[in-house]
Amino acid sequence: MPDTLTAPVGKSRMLKTTRTARGRNGPATRRRLTPMHFLRVARLMTQAQLAEIVRVDRSTIARYESGKDVPPPELRLRIACVLGTMPECLWPPGEVLDRLLAS
Repeated sequence: MPDTLTAPVGKSRMLKTTRTARGRNGPATRRRLTPMHFLRVARLMTQAQLAEIVRVDRSTIARYESGKDVPPPELRLRIACVLGTMPECLWPPGEVLDRLLAS
């Protein structure tokens, strides 16, 4: 399996999404690439652009993409509509329930 995945970003460059992320002083760690991230990149959108459309902060989108947080139901629907999918495709019901119970 390749270490990087690419998605077109404009005509002249490619956006590379690596499967590992290096901490400031630590070793490389595996990063979970979520469906939300891939759909956003496929639509050639930045986190800031998606955040502006759904009216939240960019850091909020980053938390949702990384899986650190789950958006409330109304926001899940707005994000899914912008990305052209259903909320269940981005956040499976079992995963949402597990996150809510863990917090």
